[in-house]
Amino acid sequence: MSYYSAAILVVDDNETNRDLLTRRLAKEGYDNVVLALDGQDGLAQLAEQPFDLVLLDIMMPHLNGYEVLE
Repeated sequence: MSYYSAAILVVDDNETNRDLLTRRLAKEGYDNVVLALDGQDGLAQLAEQPFDLVLLDIMMPHLNGYEVLE
């Protein structure tokens, strides 16, 4: 059952981290969670829709978290 309607974007190149965050958020009642595999994918997702929260990994290949913030 969903308790929260917030849109959350999880940006992480590590599959285990993405899975853990998604499970934890679902357990807390968040069901509108979108995953991005890296910084470039995260920016593409942000261009498509607004998010209430972005959980952003800092250490990623190609485009790291700091570069995404720029």
